[in-house]
Amino acid sequence: METGIARHGSPEALESRMHRGTNQSGMRDHNERLVLSLVRQHGSLAKSDIARMTGLSAQTVSVIMRELENDKL
Repeated sequence: METGIARHGSPEALESRMHRGTNQSGMRDHNERLVLSLVRQHGSLAKSDIARMTGLSAQTVSVIMRELENDKL
């Protein structure tokens, strides 16, 4: 089923990020690694705790967590 939205790890998503510039895609990747790191270190955490610990907005954390859950991580 094609929705017109590139999945995070797909070649289309990579190409899309390349066209938007490295700063934005690099920051997104960095934030995702930061969230994954915290979850590895501390186990299960509330999104509000992740936001507080990282300094990321609650909305950013929600988007990252949704993407990770969609990717079965």
